[in-house]
Amino acid sequence: MYKNFRKMIVIYKGSRRALIISQILLFLSVATNQVIMALNARLINEGVQASNINVVITTSMWMIGLTLVLTVFSIGNAIYAVMFAEGTANFLRVNTFRKIETFSFGNLDRFHTGDLLVRLTADVNNVKNAVLYGVMSLLQAPFTILMVLAITYFLAPSQLMLMVIIMVVVSVILFSLLRNIQKLFKLRQDALDRVNNALQENLSGVRVVKAFVRERYESQRFAGVSDNLRDAALAPGYRIAVFLPTATALIYTAVAVVYLFMGRDVMINQTLSLGEVVVFSQLLAAALTPIAMLAFILPLWMPVKLRLGASLMCSTTRRKFRTKPM
Repeated sequence: MYKNFRKMIVIYKGSRRALIISQILLFLSVATNQVIMALNARLINEGVQASNINVVITTSMWMIGLTLVLTVFSIGNAIYAVMFAEGTANFLRVNTFRKIETFSFGNLDRFHTGDLLVRLTADVNNVKNAVLYGVMSLLQAPFTILMVLAITYFLAPSQLMLMVIIMVVVSVILFSLLRNIQKLFKLRQDALDRVNNALQENLSGVRVVKAFVRERYESQRFAGVSDNLRDAALAPGYRIAVFLPTATALIYTAVAVVYLFMGRDVMINQTLSLGEVVVFSQLLAAALTPIAMLAFILPLWMPVKLRLGASLMCSTTRRKFRTKPM
């Protein structure tokens, strides 16, 4: 997988500055979101509990202003993400087609027409979506986790180990659900290629099929490969379907654990305030949510090795022998 991405990185040779700016905007949006959450402690402790309406109004205005700033940073990152995604798709599409035009007869025998159509359309589109989500949120999880741990260390160092343990346990459970899912996506991709090949062969030779009255046989053959695609797609689909509610349940359970342990300190030891407990629970949820986002990004990123590798294989294939025009 990394070999394919190293080949593709040449696309961004002249756009590294824009890529860096997009990730800076992502970092600023994460930092702004953490500041907004931290203001909740002041709002609760100094505003609501102290019945100080001035603090409530001032803190609320600051939160509204920072929300607007957060929106600007997020929009900027999204704009760069769209630019990189569409640029990547255009590069792969054009260069793959240009390489196909140079194929020899031996190469054309090796690559079926249905496979080449998939490389130029569906596969390129899925790579584009993978790049889009990658630029928008690839570094969001590490940024958020590091900032949450830093805030916990400075405000409540005694609770740092609790936060680390919760993050590690939740991450291990979630990633264990996704173990070996890449093999399932490969089986689905192979089944999809067989469906496309069967469809292309049938449509290109439809006159021959009709001439020899083979409609029933071809229909049964296509139904067979379509059933194989359905069966191959069910396994990763079920895994992703289980992942999303499990991730949600784990996040809520983690927040409940934070309330349990930190709430005890509020009532017994009084080392934490109510506002700090609320903030820490929100920070933990914010740190775990990017991990749960894998439920949506994973179907794009896991098959990207297969799709990107196939597209790059087409665009870098050498001709088996040279053909000269007559």
